[in-house]
Amino acid sequence: MIKGTFSLLAAGLLLVACDSTSAPRPPVSYAPEVTLNSDPVTDPQRVDLRATVTARDAVERVAFYRDGKLLGEDREAPYTWTDRIEDGVTYTYQAYAYDVAGRRGVSDYYDVRQSPALESVSGQLYDFTSLTAPAEVKPWSGGAGTAELLAGGQSVQKAPLAADGTFTFDLKQKAPQSGWLPATPQSLLTLPGLSGCQGTASSSDPAARLVLGQVKVSAGKSGDAAPLKVLPPTQAGNAQLNYFSLGTLVYADRAVSLTGRLTCPAGQSRTVVDFQLPLQKGWNKVTQQITKPSGAALPSQISFASNFPQPEQWVLVPQLP
Repeated sequence: MIKGTFSLLAAGLLLVACDSTSAPRPPVSYAPEVTLNSDPVTDPQRVDLRATVTARDAVERVAFYRDGKLLGEDREAPYTWTDRIEDGVTYTYQAYAYDVAGRRGVSDYYDVRQSPALESVSGQLYDFTSLTAPAEVKPWSGGAGTAELLAGGQSVQKAPLAADGTFTFDLKQKAPQSGWLPATPQSLLTLPGLSGCQGTASSSDPAARLVLGQVKVSAGKSGDAAPLKVLPPTQAGNAQLNYFSLGTLVYADRAVSLTGRLTCPAGQSRTVVDFQLPLQKGWNKVTQQITKPSGAALPSQISFASNFPQPEQWVLVPQLP
């Protein structure tokens, strides 16, 4: 009986071994695994590539490719490569990692594109009825008139303001003639009372210069105009915190990035200002994200970033509460 049992078991094992429907096990791959990305932008015309490699054996080198052509290799971790790029062009990168056994791992494709500087700016003015979120905007009631872009107090361009509040500035080859400032974070601090600021904020190019733009509207209603967005307030202890995003135009004489943090004394409190702002050569859209306690003389937080607040609704700039 025992002998028969072993015979049946052996026959079953033989059938399993001979089963043609059983898929063979795939071979184990010990090739390096590589992921490609880039560091935060510090220069709009440069990309800093970084490859992260996981490998069973020691990594010998990492090769970086752009559009299928070898840029170069890095043989020491961290595996990085810096490439110069142009505005408005899409570049496709890939990284190949090789280990000491000759095995190769390939990253996914990684696309990089820097937007070109502005050639025009179109706006739509609205009547702003409240700085309390949700802020209400209504159709422009100021009628037709003129919108003017100034830089350094000098007119750069005038544009017709339609009765519905629409206007367009053609910014091609419209460089300011005056008002130049060093392209430093401090040059963007235009709020009265912000002084004595210190911190790590810096410019990627000490020789770069910039000019702050200003839009003025002359119509049935007149004043400074800018894109403005109001966010719901929050309560912090006994203080109400109000949140605003305010847009402005900035002209840079070359590609430059402003990064880091400044801290500015503000009476018994302080204002913290953060910069993560790459500027293209030419005109740029910039947003100030402002946090301001009700009744305080100055904001508690300001952050500078690219682009205008969305939706892009231009209003005559009110006094912030």
